Amino acid sequence: MQSRPNQYDGNLQVRVPKSFIEQLDAAAHRRMVNRADFVRMALQDRVKSEKATQAGEVA
Repeated sequence: MQSRPNQYDGNLQVRVPKSFIEQLDAAAHRRMVNRADFVRMALQDRVKSEKATQAGEVA
């Protein structure tokens, strides 16, 4: 079986308290995704929200 090429070419590292990692892992588990996918989705949602807010301010 061939491995799927990585669709992400960037890397982001952040420092957080261990207790926050536990919260992330629990939230990811509830959504049935891994930690990286959960964080990626959360960041995408936030960026979309920021864009929508900025668009509303301009209008």
